[in-house]
Amino acid sequence: MSVFARIAAVFTGRKKQSQEDRAAAEKAVGQLCTAFAPLVQKADSLRKKYPDIVHRIKRNSDRIKGIRPDISIQAGKIEQTIAQKITCVSSSCDAVLSGGDAQVLAVQLDELEQLLKQRQAIR
Repeated sequence: MSVFARIAAVFTGRKKQSQEDRAAAEKAVGQLCTAFAPLVQKADSLRKKYPDIVHRIKRNSDRIKGIRPDISIQAGKIEQTIAQKITCVSSSCDAVLSGGDAQVLAVQLDELEQLLKQRQAIR
């Protein structure tokens, strides 16, 4: 194999890897949106008693939809933490629906909002 062919193979391999990384990043952001959808539906049950919480959940849903895919390790780590926090917020919603403290849900939402701000800062 000639030197030129070897160099071309290196660049072609990097391009393929980059396309795979981008596809994985797009999938990760899509999964966050998918995970957030049931939370928005659950929040509708809180509308009468906690309209401010419902508004915050819906605003965060819009924020997630605005996240651009990014292949950096930092973005991936924050996205994993966001996915975990969505689960925590959902569990807190369940607790409030069954008579629990809404303050715990508010704290979980604060933490989710901070994570979303961190992730949005990565461009």
